[in-house]
Amino acid sequence: ESGSGSSWLAATLAAHPRVCLVLFEPIDNSSLTSAADHASRLQWLELLWSPPPVTSPPAQWANWRRRLVAASRFGQVPLIRDSLERCAADSRAFGLKARLSRLLTHAQAVTGLRELLARKRVRVLRLERKNRIKQALAEYRRLYAGLGHFKASAVAASASSSSSAAASSSSAAAASAKVATTAVRVDLKRFRQSVAAVERSHRLASK
Repeated sequence: ESGSGSSWLAATLAAHPRVCLVLFEPIDNSSLTSAADHASRLQWLELLWSPPPVTSPPAQWANWRRRLVAASRFGQVPLIRDSLERCAADSRAFGLKARLSRLLTHAQAVTGLRELLARKRVRVLRLERKNRIKQALAEYRRLYAGLGHFKASAVAASASSSSSAAASSSSAAAASAKVATTAVRVDLKRFRQSVAAVERSHRLASK
């Protein structure tokens, strides 16, 4: 669900040296909902959860990253590439941030996802924010004020092209802090739309 703290949790998990986590909702383009689109999502997940053995040479890991980037057809490709570049060759856990309740509406895709999760022994963490008003405010900041985590991450990713990894991490933290503390003047009509979006998200997640 939007505004549930998933970006913060994903960033925290990704900071572990043996966790390879794609932060930027790599399969969540809500405008692509055909059966073929869902099949592409499942293929991407299959590839993510089929990394090379830990003892594989660096070239094999690089090839795995390239294949994942090439299969990323739902947007956020530069940010996905940046996430994968941080994945160490001795990573033990592989994951992503996703809002599957909005996307896998096709019955066959749901069955395929269930089978894939079982076969790869994937653990799913589902987040739900009880305070709907705070969740709606987070949604408002993302949709109408341009202050979501994606914006902060994009700033940090842009900075990483001309700075070291340590400086990039510092830029990401600074950008996230700025987003979190920026005051927002709220338009009530749009805020009501954000509340409606949150309610819709809760209904979809409960199905």
